Amino acid sequence: DCDPPATSSTMKATPTRPAQGVQGHRSWHSHSRSGGGSRISSSGSSTGWAASLVLGVAALSLTPTVASTGVESSFSPSIDLHVQSKGKIPQIGFGTGGIMNKTYVLNALEEGYRHIDTALLYGNQEIIGEAIRESGVDRSTLFVTTKVGFFPSDSLLPLPPLAARFFRAMGGVHPENMKTREKEAVGAGLKMMGVEYFDLCLIHSPLTDDLEMWGTWFPHEFTFRTTDGRVLVRPKSAVRIIVERLAAWIAWFGGSKGYEHRRQAWKNMEDLYREGKCRNIGVSNYEVPLLEEMESYASVFPAMNQLELHPLRQMRGVRKWCAEHGCAVTGYGTGILSEHPEISRIARKYKKTTAQVTLRWALESGIVVIPKTRTRSRLRENLDAATGGWQLAEEDKATMDSLDENRTYYWETSNIAAAPPPAEAAPGKADTEKSDENKNKEHAPADEL
Repeated sequence: DCDPPATSSTMKATPTRPAQGVQGHRSWHSHSRSGGGSRISSSGSSTGWAASLVLGVAALSLTPTVASTGVESSFSPSIDLHVQSKGKIPQIGFGTGGIMNKTYVLNALEEGYRHIDTALLYGNQEIIGEAIRESGVDRSTLFVTTKVGFFPSDSLLPLPPLAARFFRAMGGVHPENMKTREKEAVGAGLKMMGVEYFDLCLIHSPLTDDLEMWGTWFPHEFTFRTTDGRVLVRPKSAVRIIVERLAAWIAWFGGSKGYEHRRQAWKNMEDLYREGKCRNIGVSNYEVPLLEEMESYASVFPAMNQLELHPLRQMRGVRKWCAEHGCAVTGYGTGILSEHPEISRIARKYKKTTAQVTLRWALESGIVVIPKTRTRSRLRENLDAATGGWQLAEEDKATMDSLDENRTYYWETSNIAAAPPPAEAAPGKADTEKSDENKNKEHAPADEL
């Protein structure tokens, strides 16, 4: 999120009508940078759009509201997915990365969780489906999020043996989990889970080639500590710096492959949305330049952006952009800061755990959270952050707001540069019917459209 925003063309796609039976569709219509906002054209009801945008997740201080319609749980506050208007998403969910035993999913459902976050990469969709059926919870009361398209389209099979072994251990090396194969991936996920639709489906990563993929996985930094835990030095990995520079150079020299693969992946997602297989669609790990890049090809704008987000990595630029464009934000890794001195001090004040305090900070900031745990006590503690009836004092919220270091604990995508669109790629042309005038402009540079 430190990269300067890339410039992109003004979006002029004509809204498309969803397939029969898909209700409440809102299409991305146009964005005016001078106006600092967006115009959404709705083929469903427009009532409450402005209020929904104010509620919009990613605002820096938003008090959660309890859902009154749609997917609802008496245990959890919910917020609107206001771009595509397909109901509400419970603001706290159960993250399942690394969860390979259905007992843990059953425990979460029994404790009252009604939002389950999974991915084809996690290799656990079959056991989640089994848990849902055994729980007796009505599918219509659940909100299920999945993620597809993690690997670059030509990089799955050549994975080095050690890396392939690692991902197989996660169950995530799936032949369909590649860019431009989103339709096959969603079909496989629906079959494995035994459900007819996903409430939300995300493109898991913006990665489109090997260099981008390996560049995000190199160590972000080497940390040296004394025996008493003090940090001596935290230099950035030299290897990582080299990879970042190479990636930036390749993107500058000619990154149309990245653009085309992301464009095709999103077109597949839009098709799945119109077919009703994914009731909402979004992205994951997209920073501002890549979101702006989408304006040149998206007919339906993302309802959600999921990314690493906690007090040491607050992603304010991304959150501000998403709030202005009606895109919700989900944070993962939110409860990772178990030993931070300031957060520990605040936790002691409220007689809560550090995870509860960081989750509460995120919830009050309008962020959807998906903490993962294998213990019932922590399931209850995490849920208490959303439903326990307590709030952070203004001074404590301000203290946590001041902790931002842009510190990444997972993987880094800020070095993935948005590519200039090919000259022939007119905004949204694959999904819209153009007038004769637009057809004459089809091969014009994107910034002239």
